Amino acid sequence: MKNYIMLLFVLTLAVSPVTSFASQTKTCIANQALPDSSCTPGSILTSDKRVICVSGYTKTVRYVPLSEKKRVFQEYGIPYSLHSNYEVDHLISLELGGSNAIANLWPESYHIKNGSLTKDKFENYLHRQICNGSMSAQEAQKEISTNWLLYASQSTSQKTETRTQLNAGLKD
Repeated sequence: MKNYIMLLFVLTLAVSPVTSFASQTKTCIANQALPDSSCTPGSILTSDKRVICVSGYTKTVRYVPLSEKKRVFQEYGIPYSLHSNYEVDHLISLELGGSNAIANLWPESYHIKNGSLTKDKFENYLHRQICNGSMSAQEAQKEISTNWLLYASQSTSQKTETRTQLNAGLKD
């Protein structure tokens, strides 16, 4: 009976939206490649590879109401009338097990260097790493939430170095 109750509790958490709110005593710093970590520390819904790697998983959990999007803009001091210049992005993307909680959301500018398009490519890379077993979900979640830009550049450097080594080997 005890195990049944624990299982029921875990399942309830798995299907319930995570609602955590970053408490704001100041306006968050906006228009940077990385979100203000005091406002957007990240929030995880799951670290289970068997869930994250299911095709179509993100469609089952993606839900950020307009009221929450407006609150994200408000916390970052950006008028919502400028929303077309931004993507309300998940710091830890849904494909990496992130949640829709406001602590995981930030207005990511389309108009800055290393913005949303760069991050999206890195998220796709991390998702592939999780699903092919090269990296744990927890490791990917840590990389994306601490300093995704640093890890993305390291990842790109390693790929370039490996490609250079392979090409050098082919020429010998």
